Amino acid sequence: MAEALMMEGVVSQDPSELGTDAPPAITEGPLPVELDTYVRQHPRYPVDWAARLEVDGRTMDVRVLDVSFTGAAIEVFRDLRAGDHGVLRFEQLQGQPALTVSVRNVVPSVKRVGISFDEPGDVSSRLVAAASALAAAASRRRDDAPAGSSPPTSTSA
Repeated sequence: MAEALMMEGVVSQDPSELGTDAPPAITEGPLPVELDTYVRQHPRYPVDWAARLEVDGRTMDVRVLDVSFTGAAIEVFRDLRAGDHGVLRFEQLQGQPALTVSVRNVVPSVKRVGISFDEPGDVSSRLVAAASALAAAASRRRDDAPAGSSPPTSTSA
């Protein structure tokens, strides 16, 4: 088919087309959308916390992968849909804080779900503070480790 198109003269001679070595033409001017639209408003902190999510009377164990002031990423092994609402209880943390949440996006192939906290505030601030402190401690441990050293390993006799 490619040969037929070339023989009919249908192939464009525009150097910005794919299939040429010429760089694409770049026009100057404003972007069609402000980049701030795509920038996260709050930083995410990686964590590995156990929690329970209750949605529509079903309770499921979840793994919290990261947390920010306004939401979190969780790993789940049950089906959830964008728009589902529930309560996320951080069972591993002192006081077992809980927040009402909404499912924003679902990536079934990796069982990852993005949730937003319906009312971010004191509880989500404490979660971020805990996650931030854990990240800072981990960073200090990495910085304090001698160069070229590896973590200790245990050997059994």
